[in-house]
Amino acid sequence: MNPVETYFRDLSEIRSTGANVPETSFYGALEKLLNEIGKSLKPKVRCVLQLANRGAGNPDGGLFTANQFQKGTGAEPIPGQMPERGVIEVKPTKDDAWVTASGKQVSKYWGKYGLVLVTNYRDFVLIGKDAAGNPIKLETLRLAETEQSFWTQAVHPRKAAEKCGERFVRYLRRMMLHAAPLSSPEDVAWFLASYARDAKARIEDVDLPALFSVREALSFREMEEERDAAEEIKREKPILVILGNPPYNAFAGVSPKEEQGLVEPYKEKLNKLVVEGGWGIKKFNLDDLYIRFFRLAERRIAEMTGKGVVCFISNHSWISDPSFVVLRKHLYESFDRFWIENLHGNRKISEYAPDGRTSETIFALSGFSTGIQQGVATSLWVKNGKHEKGAEVLFRDDLHAAKAAERRAQLLESLENHPFDSCYEHARPSRENRFSFRPASVDGPYLSWPKLMELCSDPPVNGLMEKRGGALIDIDRDAFEKRMKTYYDARVEWDSLKSMGAMLTSDAARFDARNARSKLLAAETFDHGRIRRFAVRPFDHRWCYYSGVRPLWNEPRPSLWAQCWDGNSFLVSRVHPAKDPEGASDPSPWPIHV
Repeated sequence: MNPVETYFRDLSEIRSTGANVPETSFYGALEKLLNEIGKSLKPKVRCVLQLANRGAGNPDGGLFTANQFQKGTGAEPIPGQMPERGVIEVKPTKDDAWVTASGKQVSKYWGKYGLVLVTNYRDFVLIGKDAAGNPIKLETLRLAETEQSFWTQAVHPRKAAEKCGERFVRYLRRMMLHAAPLSSPEDVAWFLASYARDAKARIEDVDLPALFSVREALSFREMEEERDAAEEIKREKPILVILGNPPYNAFAGVSPKEEQGLVEPYKEKLNKLVVEGGWGIKKFNLDDLYIRFFRLAERRIAEMTGKGVVCFISNHSWISDPSFVVLRKHLYESFDRFWIENLHGNRKISEYAPDGRTSETIFALSGFSTGIQQGVATSLWVKNGKHEKGAEVLFRDDLHAAKAAERRAQLLESLENHPFDSCYEHARPSRENRFSFRPASVDGPYLSWPKLMELCSDPPVNGLMEKRGGALIDIDRDAFEKRMKTYYDARVEWDSLKSMGAMLTSDAARFDARNARSKLLAAETFDHGRIRRFAVRPFDHRWCYYSGVRPLWNEPRPSLWAQCWDGNSFLVSRVHPAKDPEGASDPSPWPIHV
């Protein structure tokens, strides 16, 4: 059922009992509505009613994001957490929400929490801060002019939802996102479209000649014409130059079907075994939007026009990450020359400059913005139309000043270099190095050595994957053994286990807690020998309990367990480091990645 229809129905049914009180009896209906809308957001937002007094009184409710719910073992959570998306002040339907919003109590809440939603169930007023830090009514919504008209409307919940449902949901989504930073283009686009639809809805049925041009503007006719013109250029007109700063991350709003398999050529034989002519890459992510831009540029310049220039500033992963090997092979065979500048600033691996200072992202602006987390690179691709075999790939890695402003200055200064290519190194992409566009100092004999994967009788595997909130891993062996014995004790009923606050009693993705335990008890009993040392991180040794019965572990890796015997050794390797620099030796037979 539509959440707005449910809201009206619940309010009407509660009121029809004649036993309700004017305000608090309807709390549940409001909570249900907000939670239904909140679970569609990222991160999810949840309404919690009746908050504790933190110095400004007891708010009727608060809006918390999913990451505010403390994970743990059932111990008492740390008190005092502030609701990230503000607090709620609720009044009866007869009260004026606008008057309440200007009252003393709301002022106290605003002073403490900075964001307050005031409602009488039919009016909604969001109080926030302006640029100067003063209170301001950010957004308002009215479902009915009077209390009587509201209750008349609520008697017909489906009709009421049809009339105002979409506008109400859009308002609540915007309201619950107000404290969230707009960090991606699609977030900004959603907000602009939401406001435009609301404005259009307000004037849709008003018969005033002066509003005709406004309606036309809100129909996005000019935008549609611009889109059609852009589509004609992208699909039909010859193009010589493509410049861009494409989005760096995946965006679910654009489906592969709509793009007619645009990036499918970059996935060819990726997960096929090496011995069968493939690349042996099991996991890959080619859904980042910038990859689609790369494919579009290759298709238009190399395949259609036959010559031209492409210049992008983008996520730098494509330069050497295994997932992009087919992409690099395509570009290497499609273009004649590449100039690539590594702009560093990869905060995802806590990159540092040579002087030991933190390497800022190239987009950082002092006193204004810290920029993004992702490391980036600029690249210039040239297709001269002479059909030369294999491209010349020039890579630059000396723009590594810690401060972004200094690095940008270095880049500009290099325009005066003579010869221009003097700061670049040659990369030599080949099948042996997965067509890496990053130079490497590798002697010829090294490439003839067997690869790690060629030394294995079985394909390499990742280590155990728990995803059970730490329930299967503990630093205290005795307490851990006691906990696992209780879990395996068939005499302990499920409800008793849950009432103890025991771990492994909460559902999770691919984990039905109760069914999982029933399956486990039917298959095996507790075994002391299954308690093993486990290296959570290098030199961070704990204890784990192993079982191959799914789904106790998210990924139990039975092939790894089969090799866990006294005297055996393990080799830990990863394609890319999580830190820069990275290196550790650990004698434990149970590392996370094997």
